[in-house]
Amino acid sequence: MKKESGFTLIELVVVIVILGILAVTAAPRFLNIQDDAREARLEGMKAAIQSGLALGYSKMAIAGLEDLSYVSNKTTYKDADDSIIVPKQSLPFDDCEIDSPKQECVFLYGYPDADDVAMKILIQNLNENGSDWKTIHQPENSPIREMVIASRDEPRASLTQCGILYGPPSNNRDGYKLEILPCPE
Repeated sequence: MKKESGFTLIELVVVIVILGILAVTAAPRFLNIQDDAREARLEGMKAAIQSGLALGYSKMAIAGLEDLSYVSNKTTYKDADDSIIVPKQSLPFDDCEIDSPKQECVFLYGYPDADDVAMKILIQNLNENGSDWKTIHQPENSPIREMVIASRDEPRASLTQCGILYGPPSNNRDGYKLEILPCPE
């Protein structure tokens, strides 16, 4: 008489039940990894933006331009009565000389305006071909000076979610606004 070896039906059921329990408890942790990666990516970009803003402010302070409410290399800032408050002038960045044919550089209280040009001076390859990051702006006639920097492959990114909100200071006592806008669940 030969003795047959193998697993009994009970042993197989017990193993399947154990694997099921493990899958139910471990799966949510692995599924949440994508959300954690997106959040970490935004945190990393926020830190890069903070570093760029600090460097830009330092250059503006060295040039003595950090307290100006508006300074540009192409536009003279005028008051409501049309008197000149801040004449156009060279800024301490590449291609930001007076009347540069390449770009208009605008800074408010030492920080870049919420536009692609000023931010690209401080954040390399922002919103360019091949870049991982894009910018989203307020409508053209909006009085709000804010923009969102988001991952180029994030389809849910908007002015209210899934990106990093940046706004320059509105006076010399306030700092800039920089906050992560979470994605909805």
